Amino acid sequence: MTKYIYILILFKSINLNAQKQIKWDIGFKKNENLIVFKATILDGWHLYAAYLPNPNQGPLPTLFTFNKSKKFILKDSIVQQPPIIEYDKNFGVELAFYEKKSIFFQKIEAFKKKIKISGNINYMTCNETMCIPYDLPFEIKINQQD
Repeated sequence: MTKYIYILILFKSINLNAQKQIKWDIGFKKNENLIVFKATILDGWHLYAAYLPNPNQGPLPTLFTFNKSKKFILKDSIVQQPPIIEYDKNFGVELAFYEKKSIFFQKIEAFKKKIKISGNINYMTCNETMCIPYDLPFEIKINQQD
């Protein structure tokens, strides 16, 4: 029984550490109808891009999912800043990632003035010795009334 408690405590501490490696700020640019996802990345860690050169090999890409609503639709796909692209000897493939910071954008078309957008950000953060996958729920309330 204590072995399972130890594993649970270890798992919880890994998830808490992941929260400290990447800080997400989510906002909305009203004049452009853009949801803005800003990632601030702790030194020594990196975040993988949404679009990887070898998506079926290596680490998990950063994935944004949105809960369906009749109050808005997504326009096109998530847009990312240009990532660093390098060959990674640990994964044996070319990777696309960010250090220090990155911004992702999602254009929407809103059908109401007040909407709530929610979903998840699934991502992986790595340093030289370990990788931690993470699932972060998000919610943003938008009021487009002037």
